[in-house]
Amino acid sequence: MTERLTAGLPGEFAAILAGLDEDIRGGSEDRVTTTVFDVTGRPARSFREFLS
Repeated sequence: MTERLTAGLPGEFAAILAGLDEDIRGGSEDRVTTTVFDVTGRPARSFREFLS
């Protein structure tokens, strides 16, 4: 699948994108903020909780 996503991209750029994806998979973007509470005055909830 990766080959299809990077088809036509220069190799170095494709490698950078793949590295970013690996970092994200490793948790580099797992962040919790207070934004929902700051805006709504209520604690955040999961998507599953929202649906129910």
